[in-house]
Amino acid sequence: QIVIQHPTLGPLERFDSLLISAAEDRATLRERVYDRANTFPPATRPCIAAVVMQDPRPFYLYDEEETRARRQARYDQEPAVEMTYEPNDLLVPAGKKLSRLDLELLAAERRAYFESLGLWRVYLVQPATVGMFFVVSIGLWTYALRYNSRLGVNLMRGTALTLLMLLGQALVVAGTGLMPQLIYATGTFPTLLTAIVLAVAYDQRFALAMGAIHALIVLLTLDQPMGFGLVLLTGVGTAVGMLPDVRTRSTVVLVGLWSGLAMGAVTLLVGLAGRPLQIEGELLRIGFDAVLATATGFGTGLVVQGLLPAIEKLFKVTTSMTLKDLNDATHPLLRRLAQEALGTYQHSLRLADMAEAAAEAVGANSLLCRVGAMYHDIGKINKPNYFAENQAGGPNRHDKLAPMASVQIITGHVRDGVQMARQYRLPRVIRHFIESHHGTTLVEYFYHAARKRHEAGSGPAPNEADYRYPGPKPRTREAAILMLCDGAESAARSLEDPSAQRLEALVHEMATKRLMDGQFDDCNLTLQELNKIERSITKTLGAIYHRRVRYPSDRGGQPQPAPSPTTVAGPQFPKAQDRPAVSAV
Repeated sequence: QIVIQHPTLGPLERFDSLLISAAEDRATLRERVYDRANTFPPATRPCIAAVVMQDPRPFYLYDEEETRARRQARYDQEPAVEMTYEPNDLLVPAGKKLSRLDLELLAAERRAYFESLGLWRVYLVQPATVGMFFVVSIGLWTYALRYNSRLGVNLMRGTALTLLMLLGQALVVAGTGLMPQLIYATGTFPTLLTAIVLAVAYDQRFALAMGAIHALIVLLTLDQPMGFGLVLLTGVGTAVGMLPDVRTRSTVVLVGLWSGLAMGAVTLLVGLAGRPLQIEGELLRIGFDAVLATATGFGTGLVVQGLLPAIEKLFKVTTSMTLKDLNDATHPLLRRLAQEALGTYQHSLRLADMAEAAAEAVGANSLLCRVGAMYHDIGKINKPNYFAENQAGGPNRHDKLAPMASVQIITGHVRDGVQMARQYRLPRVIRHFIESHHGTTLVEYFYHAARKRHEAGSGPAPNEADYRYPGPKPRTREAAILMLCDGAESAARSLEDPSAQRLEALVHEMATKRLMDGQFDDCNLTLQELNKIERSITKTLGAIYHRRVRYPSDRGGQPQPAPSPTTVAGPQFPKAQDRPAVSAV
């Protein structure tokens, strides 16, 4: 930098660079200096050149790339130093602080050992490794088919599970092969991903078993110690244990975070207990692995959160987040039901409360029961006025129809509901509520009407099979709960005096009739659970049809009874006192 005080121009400041070679002669240098000084005013050029030429020492700029290239060239010129070790030679003495060269020497010895096996490795070691994986695979599928029979009958589910396990294995091999220093990320991410996906798609017990088996496969593949397996099992156990259900969008992310923290803590313990702390920088590497495991758990939660829609479609499952969206009253199908079949919509609301409470009583999925109840009668939208709850005291359209024609309309709402569910893309689990909420029960009102007409000589003898719903029967506890709630609520509306004792007898009679009719044969509902469901339904019905106090009258001062629940015209269940007695089982 040159600063010159000019008498007329004032201070002149200029910074410039001039590369000077140590071998350059002084005359040539002077010419270059005068050429560079031409950028200053003419009066100052001689002064500037004289100042620069007083001490023209050369200086140097550091070039990192050139330096690295010259070092590598010099390294390549040096002859390689080979050291030969005989059998039983000591490679590294005990107590020595291991250097990077010592570690490379030990790794070279290990490679030389496996190379020395030759054909033994081809014919014994590799087949034995394949055999171990075969044994693990047999155990995996034995457990899967034993505790989740759907995998054996549903090809799509079985294929999805196989692809998920193979994808996890491929990620482990590829990731660790490319970045072995990040093994606490490449080795834990696939296993944690598999466990969380299966916990969402199936249940906690199945996901825990599959995650543990996948951790065993990772240990065999990477040839890692048991300490690494403990880290994997900690992550799997924490994730599965905290994921009984996915009710909010942050659930999976929080599960991933806590799983990562648990894996990070175990990584520290395992590293301090089993890693060679005498190696320089080993403590730093242990800390890095712990942070990496924590970040991997959190990242896995974020990945699964983004994959949830694809997981639901691939495994054909419905998470609680989807159910909560379907339970929104602004759903187009629920809005149509409220506008076109208001009575059915109100019936569905009451049924949703009953089914939800009954499901909670036996530990079933209460949210699924509630949503299933909201959509179970959507088929009545097509012909709402043929159902009693929508007639509002008006004329009964079935009075002018033959019993068989009425049955076709009544049972047709199941078929129409399934078609509408497919049109609005409702999940399969919700469609099952629609098609099974009547099972294969008998439409008693019109069957008895047809028998009376036959006895009166005005019609053929009715075939009971023609007066039954098409089914299928409930295949889940939740669907069975809805069937019982639907029948009990409809029958309770026909009671003139719905006292607690009559409601209890009505619900018990309804449950016994469904049980004896074989409607619960295809679901895993026990008699103990059935008893709890009866008590819950009775309690809810008692809250709906509770007794009212008498209000004082303006005429004569006599109290008048409060209005009882309105019974609308239309096909109803026979009154409780008119039904045949059914013995309890």
